[in-house]
Amino acid sequence: MKNSLNIIIIAIIALLVMFLFTNSGTQENRDLGVGPIKSLKLGPINKGQVSMGQNIFNSKCFVCHTLDQKKVGPPLGKVAKEQAPEYIVNLLLNTVEMQQKDSRVKQLLYQYKVPMPDLKLSKNDALSVLEYLRSASENR
Repeated sequence: MKNSLNIIIIAIIALLVMFLFTNSGTQENRDLGVGPIKSLKLGPINKGQVSMGQNIFNSKCFVCHTLDQKKVGPPLGKVAKEQAPEYIVNLLLNTVEMQQKDSRVKQLLYQYKVPMPDLKLSKNDALSVLEYLRSASENR
């Protein structure tokens, strides 16, 4: 009886440890997309980059996207809460390959019927758009 109880306790502890490690939200569990960005270290939202990102969004993205309504493409107001920042930046920098290889982007392409053009953004521009989207997501 005592041995059975010890085995049960050990099994419960093992299950708890496995649960904690598999649900820790580590980098390995997040979809980072396809592209050059493997890791981003984000701090508080950079207000200077938000302004630059909003200008880029308004000049290059607004034709197809708004923050709150479907347009030619999906609304992007909550995307920074729903996707890893690496995923967003990889989509901005590696648009064509993401459309060819990423299952989520392929599904969106099927749904909206219009491919996203390569915006030819620099890494700094893509990070600025990310900061704008992070800022927009705060209020949604």
